[in-house]
Amino acid sequence: MGEVQFDTTIFRPATFIERSLANLSHSMLLGCVLVVYVLLVFLFDWRSALISAMAIPLSLIAAILVLYWRGGTVNTMVLAGLVIALGEVVYATIIVVLAFLSVFFLEGLSGSFFRPLAASYILAILASLVVALTVTPAMSLLLLPATARLRHREGPVVRILKRWYRAFLQRLLNWKRVTLTGFSVVFAAIGCTIPWLGEELMPNFRETDFLMHWVEKPGIGIDAMDRITTRASQELMAVTGVRNFG
Repeated sequence: MGEVQFDTTIFRPATFIERSLANLSHSMLLGCVLVVYVLLVFLFDWRSALISAMAIPLSLIAAILVLYWRGGTVNTMVLAGLVIALGEVVYATIIVVLAFLSVFFLEGLSGSFFRPLAASYILAILASLVVALTVTPAMSLLLLPATARLRHREGPVVRILKRWYRAFLQRLLNWKRVTLTGFSVVFAAIGCTIPWLGEELMPNFRETDFLMHWVEKPGIGIDAMDRITTRASQELMAVTGVRNFG
């Protein structure tokens, strides 16, 4: 009698969760690198960039600690909330928190799904406020010389962008009627697209497992059912992208 072999890759929901967590962790790491790069380019000073960059991990760590003390767990939606908050710490804290409070009033599946994301997001934003009021001033006092604290030096990228912005803004101010008409047309066009916008609150997940139920007439024999499922498996395996069938 031959050995029985089990294919554990067929319909394993944990695979989707593990892949999602890995993707979010990768996104968070990549986001941290990009934020540090942007800080270096725009601030053009390693001390100022270091002070700003330190606020990001401290805020995220503080949010995770608060979640842990509240008895929460780090899942996909919690990590998603932290990823979203990654680019917004120390920025418009009260406005962002008030905007996200409405998520806690959602009911049903949508509320249960998005509340962990909103909670981790708000905690990260509030933690960034605490860091901005405590750690950032202390590091500025230690790292920045007195002359740098009194006189802000702009980087070359900021100077170039400001020069382009002033030239563009001056042209808009010179052509006020054309500018107002153009923006009015754009806003009207955007308003006309509202009826065609999607209203689905739940996102579409890239789930790779598909569970299909086969229902036949009552009284059908086992042999006939085996033939039907065998034929179905052959047709499904012939579809491009289908890896296995169970």
